[in-house]
Amino acid sequence: MAKIKVFQSNVSAESFKSKRYSEIKFFNTFLDYQALDVYRYQPLKTLLKTNVENLFVNDIYQDYGINNYNGSLAYGEVQSGKTSNMLCSTMFAYDYGFKYVFIFTGNITALHNQTINRFGKEFSNFRKYCENNYQNNQELKYARDKEISFYPAINIRDIRELEITVSFVEQLEKNNDLNVFFVLKNTSSYEKVVRILELSGNLKKRNSILILDDESDWGFKSGSYLDNSPKLFNDLSEIKKICETKDYYLKYIAFTATPYKIFESSQSFINNINNVVRLQSKQFQDWMTNDYVETNDPFYCGINVFHPSHKVNYKSEVIENLINRGFVSIINNEVNEQQLLILSLLTFLINSYAYKITTGKFGMKKNLYGLYFSDVVQSKHDKDFSNLVNLLPILNKVMEEKVFPQFKSVDYRTWNQSKIDFILFFLEIMVGVIPLQLSAFKDIIIAKLSQFSYSQVNSIFLYIHSWIKAAIKAFLSLIVKMSGNEEDGAKFDQKQPLGELNSIFIIGGYKISRGITFDNLVFECITKKSDKNDSTLQRARWFGYRSLDLLKNMTIILSEEVNKSFEESITNDVNWREAIENYQKDLHHN
Repeated sequence: MAKIKVFQSNVSAESFKSKRYSEIKFFNTFLDYQALDVYRYQPLKTLLKTNVENLFVNDIYQDYGINNYNGSLAYGEVQSGKTSNMLCSTMFAYDYGFKYVFIFTGNITALHNQTINRFGKEFSNFRKYCENNYQNNQELKYARDKEISFYPAINIRDIRELEITVSFVEQLEKNNDLNVFFVLKNTSSYEKVVRILELSGNLKKRNSILILDDESDWGFKSGSYLDNSPKLFNDLSEIKKICETKDYYLKYIAFTATPYKIFESSQSFINNINNVVRLQSKQFQDWMTNDYVETNDPFYCGINVFHPSHKVNYKSEVIENLINRGFVSIINNEVNEQQLLILSLLTFLINSYAYKITTGKFGMKKNLYGLYFSDVVQSKHDKDFSNLVNLLPILNKVMEEKVFPQFKSVDYRTWNQSKIDFILFFLEIMVGVIPLQLSAFKDIIIAKLSQFSYSQVNSIFLYIHSWIKAAIKAFLSLIVKMSGNEEDGAKFDQKQPLGELNSIFIIGGYKISRGITFDNLVFECITKKSDKNDSTLQRARWFGYRSLDLLKNMTIILSEEVNKSFEESITNDVNWREAIENYQKDLHHN
């Protein structure tokens, strides 16, 4: 492979033959780690390698050009593995002589912290991977034999915590490390980036700067920049000027799941892009056999899995049957909110225990999640939360005084004949007469409970009852109001199971609109639409890496207006991606 052009300016291969740094490259080994250790999916190595090399394609050639800047736009689908591509791009930058990597993380602190933690965990685990696998890796074994460090020295820092002084930057210049800074998109953090570059001198060993702009579309809002996000985050003029003056090579990669927002909003951004790359993902494919699917899940589940108008026909009977069952059920826009809340909770708890029955994972330590999204407004979250807490004692009393006595009167030997009548009784006594507007819930719960035996349904009811009783005593342990301002300990992903009770019901919120992932999601109800295409897609929290077992036990409820807005967003998304593909072809043609 031709050397990246940063090697052609002020740097020779000899610069890297120290005891701490060598000619050893880590990119391919890191790809093995991601594919074999993290995702356990060998073909992912080729996908990630193709993605990253395409992002750097204009930086890799024999002759060093006069242009010291190159920009790429990387786009995929929501929750399709963007962070993995950022990690691999960082390791690529390590191999090819970059000194600083600045990762712009958006303007939500929780997502900023989440990204830092992910990078720290991945690089720490990669070091262990190198130590455990050097015997099977020719490059690592060579480094080990020569007593050369066989793992990369990458320093990770949160720029908010740093005081940028002359002495600090001098220390950075003395080492031959790759320094990775995580930058929250606010003015003070941005100014620290500029300060580091202004204070840096002649970078002899590593002379190049990489900016990874996570959620790059956040720099725009209706054609103007966000108040707390300087326009230089995306037009790069100040950073480019500094790098040009100091003869640093600057590489900019914008990552986004909604690229059309950028193309709609900013010509200055487009002028900084030389290359557009659509990220490939580990996802369901039509060539997969039943055995392959059952032994290699989870896979990325995007639009084609959940929405019939954009599906492909799968050769695998397992996938075909699963997808054809349908995931999305529709309810009216105007419904009784109390009934909707109760039905959502019951469906979530039924799905949670059904997951345990179908997988045998009764002692699982990870939580299962249900998501109830009625509005982005904080006051609505407070109201829903308060209503649910107040309903719990009532539901508990109904379970004890009416549901269980009636269930015990049913002869288990005639369960197949009487189960529908009992399920209808259960719903009416818990919720009241279910109106036509909410009939989708009735159909879902009947279909779910009808597949189980009398003893299994008894276990499901006992689980529901135990959860309700526990929530009455400690509702904050099982119910999360996700407004975006949670203190540590109140966040959904910090909840610990209460014995076998590992079902966390989430109400809210603003953060659901951008970037939050729910790994074990088995229920979702969204009744409030967004007027923005990108926010609508981001709210589709069922996107992501899902196992077959989770998909079999997943329920998605949308109001009519939300379903319509989502269908329109999907169509717009597909059209924009086709337009971007054509834009990319025009770039290469020119």
